[in-house]
Amino acid sequence: MAKTRADRYCTVCGDHYLYCRCQEYANMEPWHDAYCSANCKDLYNITAGYLNEWLDKEVEIARLESADISKIDQFPQWMQDTIKEMKNYKKKEQVPTDVIAKMISEDEDADKKEEKSPNGNAVKRTRKK
Repeated sequence: MAKTRADRYCTVCGDHYLYCRCQEYANMEPWHDAYCSANCKDLYNITAGYLNEWLDKEVEIARLESADISKIDQFPQWMQDTIKEMKNYKKKEQVPTDVIAKMISEDEDADKKEEKSPNGNAVKRTRKK
């Protein structure tokens, strides 16, 4: 294929596609200047948003679930690392309900216990933050 001014390579997946800001491509969205598809554009925004905390991390992780990451091996390294971090973050945050209830119960029990101060007076124990 002859090199034309419309030859582009996606900044996310590296795929070759055609786009130009000329009248011939006027029906295409301007983001085609950098991305071959809406999915690649969304993946960039999701991963950059996660890193820069544009939205809550949980929101960005939820957005990632609806994106196609089948070409992850073609993504830039920073994006691959971010996606892996997002998946691990989600795994770490999923704590079973019974474990959470036990943690709350232990925390409340610790607040109720009293300790003796060096001078012999009873003092209430406080949580460490």
